[in-house]
Amino acid sequence: MNIVRGLNQRARRYKLSDSDDTKFQYVRASSTHSMRVAHLVDLSKSGALLKVDSENVPLKNETLLFEFKVPGIPETVVWKGKVARLVHEEKDILAGIHFDEMPEVFSSSLERGLRRQFEIANEEQEKQVTYSAKKVKTSSREYLMGGLLGLLVAAALFFMLINPYTPQPASEMKNMSIYNPDAYEIREYQSLRVKTMKERLHEINRDIANDGKNQ
Repeated sequence: MNIVRGLNQRARRYKLSDSDDTKFQYVRASSTHSMRVAHLVDLSKSGALLKVDSENVPLKNETLLFEFKVPGIPETVVWKGKVARLVHEEKDILAGIHFDEMPEVFSSSLERGLRRQFEIANEEQEKQVTYSAKKVKTSSREYLMGGLLGLLVAAALFFMLINPYTPQPASEMKNMSIYNPDAYEIREYQSLRVKTMKERLHEINRDIANDGKNQ
């Protein structure tokens, strides 16, 4: 969407986009030639800027009779105006047209159409601002998370540097609880089991000995 420009001491001008009907048909008031066609560049309530063919350049202060579609609404304006200025560029010739005071039927249609285009342009600008704000917020969050992750990685590396890992012999690892979290409980159970078995074996031997004496 093209940007709406507010110019000092001039009516707000709407720059037409490719989606608008940019055809501006005109005929010189002092001529009986057929209708000419120019490209409508921008538009306001008071005038228009045209891109004209080099072979059909109107004269400054010349009165033109014209017809064009109002952007955004179906109405067509048919009226007259004067060539207020001519600008010769490298490839194009621009003609600034100042409208004569329009009848209410045309001025109201033109004002309504332009107001709608200004609203659409403002909505698009607000969407862009909102989108940009969200993008900046998302990027800031990502940068923050990336920074925190970097700090954690740096801290981990620093810890590893000041506390280098020294492998323990396998014989020692077997006696460490880190080698087997349940090692202590297993050793206690095994010791208790061995003690019980020894006591039971001693009881059995004693019973056998007593039986031999009784016989």
